[in-house]
Amino acid sequence: VGDDGAPTSLSPIATSRFAPSTSEFRELRSIGEPAPPLPTGPAIVGTPPTELGRGQRTILLFWSPSDPTAGQHLAALHRNDAASEGVEGLSISLGSEAETRAYLATLNRRISPPTTIADEEATSRRTYLEPLGLSALPCVVVVDEDGTIIYHGGARESALTIGQIAAGVWNPDRYVGDALQWGARQNVLREASRLQSLSRRGRATTDEIVELLDEATALDPKNEVFQVKKFDALLLDPDRVMETYEHGRAVMARFPRSALTLNDLAWHVVSFPNVGHRDLDFALEASRRSNALQGWTNAGALDTLARIHWLRGDPEEAVRWQRKAVSQAADSWFGDEARENLRVYTDGSLAPGEMPRPYVSPRRPAR
Repeated sequence: VGDDGAPTSLSPIATSRFAPSTSEFRELRSIGEPAPPLPTGPAIVGTPPTELGRGQRTILLFWSPSDPTAGQHLAALHRNDAASEGVEGLSISLGSEAETRAYLATLNRRISPPTTIADEEATSRRTYLEPLGLSALPCVVVVDEDGTIIYHGGARESALTIGQIAAGVWNPDRYVGDALQWGARQNVLREASRLQSLSRRGRATTDEIVELLDEATALDPKNEVFQVKKFDALLLDPDRVMETYEHGRAVMARFPRSALTLNDLAWHVVSFPNVGHRDLDFALEASRRSNALQGWTNAGALDTLARIHWLRGDPEEAVRWQRKAVSQAADSWFGDEARENLRVYTDGSLAPGEMPRPYVSPRRPAR
């Protein structure tokens, strides 16, 4: 960390105008600031520290006795605490002493509970959780050797991080850098989506979208998503057909081993409405490369390949590949959609070369 408190060796996009403010970005809120005083309350297990820091990292687990899943997180905290030097675990129950004792009693045969206090007044919700933007229990806060907060998050999504902290291989500077990079990327994609929405109403131009994504790509050149988003923007502009596919082939050349990127390029050509020109030769090349990388066994990539053959006016090939896609698809919302595509290719309701109507399985999760 530099003299100004900012982490060193950040990627260019993490220090760009797209990067979130650390004071507003929930994942980084209060990182590097002194931890609040520990909640007061009766000690249920062990002797809690009187202050945090003291030359070791402390993993604070906040939980509720009414949550039946809290036991697995208490067990993990105990394991990490017992196996690690320089790391101590402290569980804070947001419940009464009686509730906390009753819950821990149900675990004694399976685990030895970590050091635990009962925060009967739930003061930690006001002093720790709300300032950090943590609204759901169980959650964790990690305090460094000097008493400053270096991590916080929901317990379920923090398991890997906590394991790394306990093993002494977690780097707080890298975490801050990764979080800033992720936040910056999300901000770029949100702005691109906003401009795309405005462009559909004639209130933004393709040039504005392309300039945004070119700026972001210069800062983050290995980010495939930005480059596919630029392809999407160009694809919908009927006056930029040559530029669209020149860019698409450049993306293919940059990411020849990215099956997902190759499939995205192909699928967008044959699925987006209002495409200026559907270059089916380009789509076929991208799709074949994607399928070859995946051993011709990925249902989504096979579904794309079948669609390309259908639009090329080759129903036999389309049906052949769609049957293979269905055979690889799980019993899921995607499988429903693959089966629907097979139905329209085979029941005579759609002529080869015609675009199938969009179908969304009722089992598909809401976006």
